[in-house]
Amino acid sequence: VTILPSVIGRLNPIIGTILTVIDICKTVITIAEKLGLLETKEKQEELGDRALQGEEQGILLKDFETYEEYVKELEKLELDPERSMEISLEKKFEKAAELALGLTIEKYGLAIPQLLSEYAKRPELWIPDYPRLPCG
Repeated sequence: VTILPSVIGRLNPIIGTILTVIDICKTVITIAEKLGLLETKEKQEELGDRALQGEEQGILLKDFETYEEYVKELEKLELDPERSMEISLEKKFEKAAELALGLTIEKYGLAIPQLLSEYAKRPELWIPDYPRLPCG
């Protein structure tokens, strides 16, 4: 999904330095999980790791009709632990978020970037330790 860099690019100015790219990616993945589109039986970044290693082995999104079929195929992939250590955590999360966003757009359409923008405007709603101003 080529839209993820665009979404991250739009969110970064809104949220400033509060969140990292990994935080944004975790949010995208969590939204897909909460919508029931993605089950991470493992760590969230492992989906990205599987996709990256899968690409190296010729398992490509373009060869599947849907993101759902692609993700199911990736779940069968045996990870190479040595290769996993060579891939940065940020790249793993970016790839996992790309798939999560693809699944979400496939199911709900292109309104998702607008939803993410709304999340970015109100981080106190979804960031557990977000600093809150004292009332009164």
